[in-house]
Amino acid sequence: MVKKFVFILVSIAMYQPLWAQDIAPKGVFLTDSIMIGEEISYTLSVKYPKGWQIVFPDSTYDYAPFEFNRKTYISTVSDSTWAFDSVTYVLSSFEIDPIQQLQLPIYVLQKNDSIEILSDPDSVYFHDMITQLPDSIVLKNNVAFRELIYSYNYLYIGIGTAVILLILVGGYFLFRKTIHAKYQLYFLQRDYRRFVQQYEADMQRIQNGKDNTAAIEGLVLSWKTFMERMENRPFTKYTTREIIAAGYGGEELNGTLRKIDQSIYGKVAIEDMHQNLSALSQFTSNQFEIKKQEIKKQETNNG
Repeated sequence: MVKKFVFILVSIAMYQPLWAQDIAPKGVFLTDSIMIGEEISYTLSVKYPKGWQIVFPDSTYDYAPFEFNRKTYISTVSDSTWAFDSVTYVLSSFEIDPIQQLQLPIYVLQKNDSIEILSDPDSVYFHDMITQLPDSIVLKNNVAFRELIYSYNYLYIGIGTAVILLILVGGYFLFRKTIHAKYQLYFLQRDYRRFVQQYEADMQRIQNGKDNTAAIEGLVLSWKTFMERMENRPFTKYTTREIIAAGYGGEELNGTLRKIDQSIYGKVAIEDMHQNLSALSQFTSNQFEIKKQEIKKQETNNG
């Protein structure tokens, strides 16, 4: 019984190399030389008994010293006994060895195992692009300015612009009341500074006693212009009588405006004139502070 078992094992061991010798894959380069980085074609073909399952190396195989680029098949050609397959591999090499060799296998599948059969190795010669190096190298300076041409990724620019616009529009609608309040406050303070500068300049002209009538008229116009912007009322179109009739500012402002009108055409002491103009300036300053606090309160409520 033991002898029979040993005979079976020996028969199996002898059987595989016998049938494996029936096929001999051939691998050849289609050119005999290669330059660095250049593509080269290598054909692996095999003739085998019809009915066998043959597998060729794929892109995961190590083709060193070459690198795999792609491969092409030809349809299987067969008759009643034999079949023929061929694969052409497109490879490239970045090595500089004078002779570069490649040997690829084919695999014969049988149940849960496979048999590897190697082709005969084939070689190519590395072709040097520089055949002779000079003893010395003369470098040429080139300092001329050359403008680089940049390419724009318009897709990313468009997407980025759209995102920024969405953020800005969304932020505006979310904080528009606060933004509007800050906008109002900025222009109110700017207009008040300009008013104070003009008012002080007119006061200086009146103090110097030069053309008091024109200076007082300019001062009143400057005051009306500022009040029109601050209160959103047509003060520049109102006369003193119309301002009083509208009930704006109370008795204190009404009395001050009457006295200023009298000083334009009447004879009023310089001390009284300055007192009336100072009272108008103080009234305007108080109204400015009231308006500023209203805007700040509105900003706080919106925030």
